[in-house]
Amino acid sequence: MNSETPQESALADQASRIYNGSTTSEENVMANQEHLDLLQQSIATWNTWRKEHQDIQPDFSEADLSSADLSYADLHSADLSYADLNHANLRSADLSYANLHDADLDDADLRDSESN
Repeated sequence: MNSETPQESALADQASRIYNGSTTSEENVMANQEHLDLLQQSIATWNTWRKEHQDIQPDFSEADLSSADLSYADLHSADLSYADLNHANLRSADLSYANLHDADLDDADLRDSESN
C-alpha cells in the first residue's frame, strides 16, 4: 500500500521528469526575455554581452525571430529550439553547437553562417 499523498506523488513525478530531462510542452520555459531584449537592441550589443557572459547558454526557444536581422550574431550554443526563424537573416552568424531542433528556417538566409 502506497502512503504517499497526492502532492508528494506529483512532486516525485516532477522531480523524476527533471532528473530524466523530459518535460511536456506545457512545462517548457519559453525564451529568456533578457536575451531577447539584448538581441533586439543591436547585434553589437548582443555580441558584446556574449563575450562577457560566455558561461551562459542563450535561450531563444520558441521565440518569434521571423524576419529578424541576425547577421553576424554570436549564437553559438544558443537554444533556438522551436524558434520561428522564417525569413531571418542569419548570414555569417555563428550557429556552432546551437540547438535548432524543430526551428522554422523556411527562407532563412544561412549563407556564410558557421555551424558544427
